[in-house]
Amino acid sequence: MDDFAARFNERKAARRQEDRSFVILGETLTVRAAVSSDVGFQFQEALALNLEASNALANIANVNGGGNEEAVAFLRESQDKQRKYIALLEETIVDCLEPGTHEAWLRLRAKDAADPLSSDEIFEIAEYLLGRASEVPTSAPADSSAGRTETAKPSKAKSSSRAMTPTPSP
Repeated sequence: MDDFAARFNERKAARRQEDRSFVILGETLTVRAAVSSDVGFQFQEALALNLEASNALANIANVNGGGNEEAVAFLRESQDKQRKYIALLEETIVDCLEPGTHEAWLRLRAKDAADPLSSDEIFEIAEYLLGRASEVPTSAPADSSAGRTETAKPSKAKSSSRAMTPTPSP
């Protein structure tokens, strides 16, 4: 076996052996050692649905002369998309958890749970699990800088580009 295959197999074996469990609200969950890329696509689909749900809600405010029927249609569309969004997040979470901890997740999500999870919290958990299971960060990277900075002294060097002369407006 060549070096690549040996390193690859060692890395996968080490990942399976590490402790991937954590506790949320008294329930112990364990992240799978790996997930297929389809789980990531599922998460992206959930994000797209959430955006569509928000757009449908925004359309309610933009209804001009359409009356209540049009506003109700946009509200129903938003609610349907929000339900699908939560369902896809739930699927992502279950796909990222070891099968032995699915029951713990169901207890956290039970309608009569002592401390119910909000949709934002479900998103946060799905994002965390997917990042751990895929070893790929799911959050946007931090900004690289705060923008242009000023130097201590202005430059006295001549510019290599030609100055633009403003043209009068018609």
